[in-house]
Amino acid sequence: MRTLRLSLAGAVMLALLGATNAAVLAQEATPTPDPMAPVAVTGTVTSGEVGSYGSTEREGFIYERTEGQWLTTSWQASDPRLSGQGTMAVNWNVSDGYQAGIASVAHVLVTPEGRWLGTGHLFYTEGGLYEMTVLRGEGAYDGWTATVLIHPGPDSPGNFEGVIFGGEAPTMPEPVEPPAD
Repeated sequence: MRTLRLSLAGAVMLALLGATNAAVLAQEATPTPDPMAPVAVTGTVTSGEVGSYGSTEREGFIYERTEGQWLTTSWQASDPRLSGQGTMAVNWNVSDGYQAGIASVAHVLVTPEGRWLGTGHLFYTEGGLYEMTVLRGEGAYDGWTATVLIHPGPDSPGNFEGVIFGGEAPTMPEPVEPPAD
């Protein structure tokens, strides 16, 4: 009987040790987060000094075309990878009276760890300004892409929402053909 008790006690101890080791192994098997996984980001872009107003031409009575305008910017973001100082270059086409306009934009954003380069498009009406830009990382951000949608309020800097992710930006899909009816 004594042998049975020792054997039973030994079996219980082995089972407990085995369960503890299984729990440790289960913890080790937990996957680590993918460092290239998408991360949501929010922030502001503030315009600074105008470096050049560019050259402006009037095209008939409908709109003005401005090319070569550039200004400094300051980015503050919830993810420090998109916080730094930058330059924004803009080519505008605006309606008579500046009630609406479209633009192509290019950004260079310099941070302590690297820099971001990108281009986008901007749409302006009296109701506001909307810009969508895709930035590609360099330096510590090589292989990263950030997409941002910037929309300033009437008396505020450009608030933005975006995503930082590993890899290239997906290609833009082809436009859908409108229905026949």
